[in-house]
Order: sequence, then structure tokens, then C-alpha cells
Amino acid sequence: MGNCCETREDIIENLPGSIKPRQRKEPGGNNNILSFFGAEDPKPCPLKVFFICLKFVYFLKVKKEIKEYIIENPQILKTPDSLKGDVLKKAKFEYVQDIIKKLKKHRNNTCPFKDKRKQTFKGMTPLESGDKYQGTWVENDQGELIIHGRGLYIYSNGSQYIGWFNEGEIVGMARIVYHNGDIYEGLTKDSKYTGNSKYIFGESHPISGFYEGEFKNNQITGNGKFKVSSRRPLTHIFGEVQVETD
Repeated sequence: MGNCCETREDIIENLPGSIKPRQRKEPGGNNNILSFFGAEDPKPCPLKVFFICLKFVYFLKVKKEIKEYIIENPQILKTPDSLKGDVLKKAKFEYVQDIIKKLKKHRNNTCPFKDKRKQTFKGMTPLESGDKYQGTWVENDQGELIIHGRGLYIYSNGSQYIGWFNEGEIVGMARIVYHNGDIYEGLTKDSKYTGNSKYIFGESHPISGFYEGEFKNNQITGNGKFKVSSRRPLTHIFGEVQVETD
């Protein structure tokens, strides 16, 4: 018979190990599977450690890929020059139009050049290239009508530009929406990107986001800010990998 002065804890302590009652889990305590089996100093689960390491390696790899994709591949940018031979089997007019509807209205009413020549407005006019243009024209020295002034230019692949032309060249503040979903908003000169502007990457790229900063001769100089994320399929497992630079 046990001592009448023994407490419940003393009785439990003296029971054989095989019949000791399982300890109740304390709220907020260490209740992982290792502590359940009686480990005094439980170590992290090996599977969890492996996953954390895998996530870290994935993050570094994707971050490196993002930087290389943007900086080392300048040809990924769509430009007015690149559209000249960019022919699609099926134009994406509706796709581009849907993008434009979601954008804020682009205001560029100030003419970036001075010209006293008489301008003639014409409705949507098919061009020899397969493109279409609606806007103003002027006569050149040879008496030929050329695109000049403000208008809407629709490329044969569906890409669109609305803004200013100086004898056929895109100038001033521009917004160009490309058939692959890319968008350029900013300064142009002689149909080339220049100055501080913004380029948004569309769905055709393995990244999403934008670059905002300096352009020179259609190229990103890097003097600006990248804010891009990966579109890789494992993002939903490891989380979004984002790169931001100033």
C-alpha cells in the first residue's frame, strides 16, 4: 500500500514506464512530434530544414535569372523599329484594345514641335505596309502626303500608338501598347525611346512588373528602378520572388 502522504505526482512517478499516462499538451508549449516522443531538446524536423534550404536556393536562382533576363537581353523590349517586320498569322487587335480600356487616359495634347504647314485630317486609312492610320497629314517638298501631326497608328499585328508624328517619326510623349502585352509610356524622339520613361512587361515574359528610369536609343540604361517578379510555376509553393533596384 502506498504512503498516505504521497501526492498524485509521486504515484505517477513510481508507476512502470509502460503504464504511465501520456502527458497533456500545454497551450503554447512545444507540441511538435519530437516533444511528443519525449525528446528533451527537440531538433527541427529534417524535412522542414530541407524545404527551407530548397526555398533559399530557388530564391537566389530566380533572382539571378530575373536580372540576367532584363539587363543582358536588351532585345526583349518591343520598339517601333521592331514592329516593322513583326508579322503575326493572326493580329491581336481585340487583345490590345482590351488592355487599352483598362489603362488611364493618356494625355499628350501638347505638340512637341512647331510647324505652320497646313495639315489635312483623314479617317482610318489603310497603308501599303498593312498598317492603318487615322489623323493628320501634310504635303512634303515633293507634293506627297505624309503622316504628320497627331493621330492613331494601328500596326498590322494589332499594336497601337496614339500620339505625335513629325514627318512619319514618333516624337514627344507617347504610349505604345504592343501585341504581346508590353506597354511603353514616356518620351520618344525619331521613333526611339529616350529620357525618363516607363516600360511594363506583358504576359509573354517570364517576369511581370516594370522598369522606370532612363532610356537611350531604345535601350534601358539601368539608371532607374526595376520592380519585377517571376512568373515561374513554382511561385505558388515557394512564394513570389521580387527584384527591386534603384
